[in-house]
Amino acid sequence: MNSHKNARLTLEGRKLLVERIAGMGLIPAAEAAGISPRTARKWLKRFLEGGVRGLHDRSSRPARTRTNLDAALRERIEQLRRSRMPMRRIATIVGRSVSTVSRLLACLGLSSLKALDPIAPIVRYERERPASCCISTQRSSGASCNPATE
Repeated sequence: MNSHKNARLTLEGRKLLVERIAGMGLIPAAEAAGISPRTARKWLKRFLEGGVRGLHDRSSRPARTRTNLDAALRERIEQLRRSRMPMRRIATIVGRSVSTVSRLLACLGLSSLKALDPIAPIVRYERERPASCCISTQRSSGASCNPATE
């Protein structure tokens, strides 16, 4: 890996630091390198554990990632949600965190309880003739949709 442009110590600088710690001691070597004693101790520990290979840059990728839910657990969570159970209670029942349950329910489109309710159909009235609800007479100049005014 490449060190960024503002890095105090590159691989060669870390090797030099370890040599200086062996000769001068930890705190004077840290001051000479322009780093804190804590950072110098970190690089010394890595050198003692892994040799020169321990001084290389490490990946910043997390050691663990989110665990995937198996199919049976996914179905159980979905079943509990469809029975209108809150996320916190589902998380307690299945033994997973609320964020895990929330993430799964969002993927399923069930994060909102409103998503569980059936969509009410729009009631539309069909007439035999267009504007058959309106009454028109010859004495009025226009159509009237309110029979009470006739």
